[in-house]
Amino acid sequence: MYCKNCGQQNNEEARFCKGCGSNLGDNEVVNIQNNNQQGSGFQQGNVNPRWNNNGIEVKNNLVLAILSTVFCCNLVGIVAIVYSAQVDSLVRNGNYEKAERYSKNAKIWSFVSIGLGVLFAIIVFIYTIALIMIDLNDYGYMR
Repeated sequence: MYCKNCGQQNNEEARFCKGCGSNLGDNEVVNIQNNNQQGSGFQQGNVNPRWNNNGIEVKNNLVLAILSTVFCCNLVGIVAIVYSAQVDSLVRNGNYEKAERYSKNAKIWSFVSIGLGVLFAIIVFIYTIALIMIDLNDYGYMR
C-alpha cells in the first residue's frame, strides 16, 4: 500500500505512513504502478508536517532551545528542548492546539534561559570589576 500524501510504501496492516505520519485509514490509497501505467504519474501531495489546518506554520523552536541550553542556562534550556521536541509529532497527529501551546512554551523557556544567562554574565562582570577595584585599592593605586 502506498501513501497518497508522500508515496511511501507501507505494510498492508499499517494505520499510519512511516514516511510522513499521515493516517492511512483516512486517506485514499493510491497504487503508483497503475498510475504510471496510465501515464499520469504520481502526484505527491502538498503535505508538510509543520503546518496546521489553517495553513499557519507551527515552529518547534528547537534551534533556539538548543542554543539557549548550550550558551546560557542548561537546566532551563532542557525544559525548552523537551517542549520543542514534541511539537512536530503533535502537528503530525493533528493536535494543533497543543502543538502551538508547546511551541510557545519552548520559546518562553528558551528566552528565560537566555535571560538567566545574560543576568549571570552581568553579575559576574560586576563582581569582577568590584574585585579589580578592591585589588587596586589594596595596592595603593586608588588613593
